[in-house]
Amino acid sequence: MKHTLFGQFPPLRFFSIVLLGLTVFLGHMGTSTFTYAEHQSSSKLPADVSQSLAMLVDAVQTKQPVGVDELSPLLHFVHNMAPTHADWEIENLHGATGAYFGYEISSPVEKIIAYLYQPGLPSSLFHPSVVRVGAWEEEPQTNIPLIWKNLQDGEIHAVYGMEREENTPDTNTGGYYSYNTDRLLLLLRQDGNSSLISISRQTDQSSVGR
Repeated sequence: MKHTLFGQFPPLRFFSIVLLGLTVFLGHMGTSTFTYAEHQSSSKLPADVSQSLAMLVDAVQTKQPVGVDELSPLLHFVHNMAPTHADWEIENLHGATGAYFGYEISSPVEKIIAYLYQPGLPSSLFHPSVVRVGAWEEEPQTNIPLIWKNLQDGEIHAVYGMEREENTPDTNTGGYYSYNTDRLLLLLRQDGNSSLISISRQTDQSSVGR
């Protein structure tokens, strides 16, 4: 995957680590400057980062407590290592093949979170080319934008829920599917940097969309 070069650190940096039925999405807001590596070959994800990912994959369904120490390898990767390669080799997990995507959105992070997690606004509103229907089956009883706005250093908040999604029909075949996903959102602030980690894990086989 080719990354566009940016000279100035934008408001939000995103990384998406995707496995079959699972997405780990990371958003980070900081004050550094960096450029993405366009031509370096892929590199294997460090073992401690893989362990952090495996822990998150389990936590989204077991709802086990997640501490900052357990996230430290992943946060270090996001802050310091991810931009050094255009691609990273993600280990298979639970029989699913992993993939890595790195990209940037030049928009204030508060605006993105305020819209994405605003009660009453379906998630499909923001990426209709991918998701046609998206709504919470078990909606979090938490004001996520407010938590983000008031994050204090050293704080970590875990938000659980279940979401129903139906993908947008393929333009060639017309095929589309619907599925439920367990969701875990982690909002934390450490050393002056605020991070959002979103984990989605499909609960069962997808069904034909209706």
